[in-house]
Amino acid sequence: MKSLKFFLFVLIGSLALTFIACEPDKPEPDKPEPEIKLEFLSLTADKELLYAGETATITAEAKGEEVTYQWSATMGSIIGSGETVTFAPTPCNTGESTITCKIIDKHKNALSKSLVITVE
Repeated sequence: MKSLKFFLFVLIGSLALTFIACEPDKPEPDKPEPEIKLEFLSLTADKELLYAGETATITAEAKGEEVTYQWSATMGSIIGSGETVTFAPTPCNTGESTITCKIIDKHKNALSKSLVITVE
């Protein structure tokens, strides 16, 4: 009787260890991709001084996820969209025009830079 109890004890113990050892691995949860921080690297114009009838090409360099660009000028027009646009000053107006670019990423983070172009 003692050997039967011992045999059952060993049998149950080994079955329990088998089930514990054979438990399937739990899948790791999906790791989210790291967020790319929004950075406004530069805002440049090919000309800082314009005369009547001239235009300037302005380029914004940014780093981020799904970056969009919003442009504005205090005097004149912005032609185009995206990271490179053309600035056309208002005819018959002279002085300084501030061109501003606002960048926005898919997380709604936003940064702005401005530059000044003189129109003579």
